[in-house]
Amino acid sequence: MKGGDPATAFERLTPDMAAAYMEGQMRSPRLSRASFRAYRAALIFWLRQRLQLAREQGRPVDGTVDALERIRALSPSGFRTQGDTQSGRNVRGVPAGLMERFQHYAQGRGRRLKYMEPLMAFLKANLLVGLRPGEWFGVTFNRQEVPVSSGRAVPSGGRGNGVGAPVMQVENAKTTHGRGNAPIRGIVLHGISAEDMTALVYFHNMVEQYRVRNMQQAMARGVDENTLHRAFFSPLQRTEYISLYSTRHQAIADARHAGCSQHEIVAMFGHGSVRSAAMPDGRTLQRRAGFTFTADAASMEQVRQRFATPRHAIRAQQHRQMYEQSRQVAEDLLGDQRRY
Repeated sequence: MKGGDPATAFERLTPDMAAAYMEGQMRSPRLSRASFRAYRAALIFWLRQRLQLAREQGRPVDGTVDALERIRALSPSGFRTQGDTQSGRNVRGVPAGLMERFQHYAQGRGRRLKYMEPLMAFLKANLLVGLRPGEWFGVTFNRQEVPVSSGRAVPSGGRGNGVGAPVMQVENAKTTHGRGNAPIRGIVLHGISAEDMTALVYFHNMVEQYRVRNMQQAMARGVDENTLHRAFFSPLQRTEYISLYSTRHQAIADARHAGCSQHEIVAMFGHGSVRSAAMPDGRTLQRRAGFTFTADAASMEQVRQRFATPRHAIRAQQHRQMYEQSRQVAEDLLGDQRRY
């Protein structure tokens, strides 16, 4: 049923077709075990709804009961934890030697590889800081005074003389519905080499140049910023079974391997919960040593406040703030005709 209108294709789906599809998956298991369970649960729900509607309307059940029994009898035990689909094969980190293989491939090909330079720039930069790809459009750099202890930056409460360190300010991409810990997070680039700092600034300049060149035209066409971000990153999206997010997962694994706490990881990488920070990243790959960055004091304080307050209380506060903002807008619109 590939192609065409999905709604029309769904209307043509019959119980026997659904059962036959799932039985076909058993003969050639490409899905992961979790995906198979999700497919089976969805089809069982659909068949139950179809059966209930047919009985309420007094129509024949046309093989629905038989299809339901056939799908219920299928077991996911023959499926692997990781499937053979593209997303299942993608690794959650960056294999050692990948950059060298890319550089070797690019030698002698020159301008024919249109996207090789931005891809290499992204890999070098994002392996250091693990941003969500779209967050590169909301990056600024500054220099701050940070306390130090035992040669490593400390976000707050550290002892010793303060030292100047470059800080990367990032607009958190996932802050709706209470998902992110704050709109802005800061990464203290303590101990960064000149080469690595150049890699960050170089890719950021590449992103800014693209934004300046395309933003005005995009706005004239009614294209939003997210679409513009996807247009920039789409040509770099996937190669050799790594995705853009593989660099993020690898950076998180490196931070965890360096001994960063869960709260530090939440603050640095913009997770919405400590549970997300505890999830394994880059688990099939060797961790790279030498991660020395940490979150700035403001980001750590935001994380402490967030997780000191129950999530339901945070959402209630967000709703109150939204209501007050809505009330203000309503008053402005009504003017002298206010009625409450």
